[in-house]
Amino acid sequence: KQWYQRRVRGEEGKMLLIWSKIFDILLDLHHTGIRSSAIASMLKQLPTTMLKLAEDRESGGLFNNWFGKKSKYGLEFRLSTRLLATFLLYQVNKDGSLRVSAGTRHNLTSDAGKSMDSLRSLVHNRAYLAHIDTLQKCI
Repeated sequence: KQWYQRRVRGEEGKMLLIWSKIFDILLDLHHTGIRSSAIASMLKQLPTTMLKLAEDRESGGLFNNWFGKKSKYGLEFRLSTRLLATFLLYQVNKDGSLRVSAGTRHNLTSDAGKSMDSLRSLVHNRAYLAHIDTLQKCI
């Protein structure tokens, strides 16, 4: 079975469930007529946390890539988290408005661009070789 089809347990499963509930709440707020700029401001905070959890190494700092402790989260969870965070960053425009329909033009924030660049760099990372097809479809 694929990673997302298996039953996810522990912290990873709890985080996915919490994020799902957050998205449901934000969608409900949108449908009840709450201003999209208010929803966008709430939505902007989530990817920052998600991207921290998606790091390959736990400790931060300048030498994180070489000396940091390996992340306790699985590779598939980290990849899914990066993809989801990048998607969310693409839904908030530079002016703080929310992109609510697919036909709406992007006015990307610098964070969205950095997140996409980070995803593109994973194509050259040996650890993610098994997931190259997924990455290329998402990029």
